[in-house]
Amino acid sequence: MTRVQSARLGMLWGGIAALSYAAMNVLLRVAAPDSDPFLAAFVRTLPIVTYSWAVVIGSAARPSRGDGRSFLPPLRYWPTLIGIGLVYNVTGNAGFQTALTLSGLAITVPITQGAVLWGGALAGRFVLGEPINWRTVVGIGLLIGALVSLTAGAGNGLPHSQGIMVIVAVLAATLAGLSYGGGNAVFRRTMASGLGMEQALCIITLTGMLSTGSITVARIGLAGALATPPAAALSLLLAGLANAVGLYSIAKALQITTVNRANSMNSAQIALSALAGLALFSEPVTAPLIVGLGLTIAGLALIQRPSSDKQNEVAVRQSRRPSPHPARPNRSGLQRAYP
Repeated sequence: MTRVQSARLGMLWGGIAALSYAAMNVLLRVAAPDSDPFLAAFVRTLPIVTYSWAVVIGSAARPSRGDGRSFLPPLRYWPTLIGIGLVYNVTGNAGFQTALTLSGLAITVPITQGAVLWGGALAGRFVLGEPINWRTVVGIGLLIGALVSLTAGAGNGLPHSQGIMVIVAVLAATLAGLSYGGGNAVFRRTMASGLGMEQALCIITLTGMLSTGSITVARIGLAGALATPPAAALSLLLAGLANAVGLYSIAKALQITTVNRANSMNSAQIALSALAGLALFSEPVTAPLIVGLGLTIAGLALIQRPSSDKQNEVAVRQSRRPSPHPARPNRSGLQRAYP
């Protein structure tokens, strides 16, 4: 495959990821008024739990494997993976759903994605020892400016009581993004030891399913969970399927093209989600909202931009070489491969 073909195919997979994640966001928004945030987080995990466990069990059952190793990760990884699962799902997915319920797509998605990037950059510095260059600093500044602008746009003209709810939504969206970004940094450090991605995901997603399911039962009871309207439950399940497709697609994109190209397409989910919020849910259009979206896109572009295309192409070529650990993911791609 030529470099041009790889770039086109990689951007195609990145575009599929963007559409999948945008569809997930819309479906979660549809279900938001009629579902508990923790129930939504629980149902959202079901497809990816099923996929990851099917992969690791199927791999262990192959006759050609024959090495006697467990398909589960070694026990020394479990505390870290369980912690990541709690952060991703309890404060991440449930926080994101809470923000969707209170403020909508046009506000929640840009704030969350921005917090993923600047939170991940800071966590990468302290957890992984990754340097923070001037682009990252300027990008973080733009994203913080976007946070302020989006908050002002969401609360503009609202009475005091509703303004408080907007602040709660912004805090929930920011917490969700920081949970994803910080969890990704710890995830990347754990994967650097050679642990297979599906092995890690089977523990992370099972933790998320059990924790959010338990919290759901404690909050609203089993009867309350079963009383969720069928349309909302179906939306949540479809959102989980879209999430799984998005995860697979961005992973494929990162295998065959540069991180910058893949993420430039995947970041389109922000604009798509915002447009869906405006068109499908009649969310208000304000000048601060437009400014905030622009600052978010500019900040993401700066943070995601590699130091040089040449270095990025080398990283892609290295990721295609045969490896004794075929399940090990591209280290650069984990920053956006989950949720």
